[in-house]
Amino acid sequence: MQIPSHSAHPPCDPEVFTRGELIAILQAGAPTGEVEYWVKFAAKESGARLDWYTEGGYPQVMHLGNDQTYAKAIETIKAMNGLGGVKVKRTLPRGRISHFRRDR
Repeated sequence: MQIPSHSAHPPCDPEVFTRGELIAILQAGAPTGEVEYWVKFAAKESGARLDWYTEGGYPQVMHLGNDQTYAKAIETIKAMNGLGGVKVKRTLPRGRISHFRRDR
């Protein structure tokens, strides 16, 4: 899969950021445009509501939805590992929030 390179990405969806849960951490180093495209493609393929932001140099993928969309998103994220140079460092069980958002 060829992923187009983009230099900038829009801010994280505020609802996904404030109400969502951490689903995956990606490897550092992939250009932000490629990560943006990868996450949007994973959302489209899984039917899940996903978005991402960077924390400590690592792209953090957030999910907002139910158990079914979470499971489908995990399956899709694992299947997409390495596509376009974007690698998954790890996936996480339900209920995780980012360290940055300790207020929840």
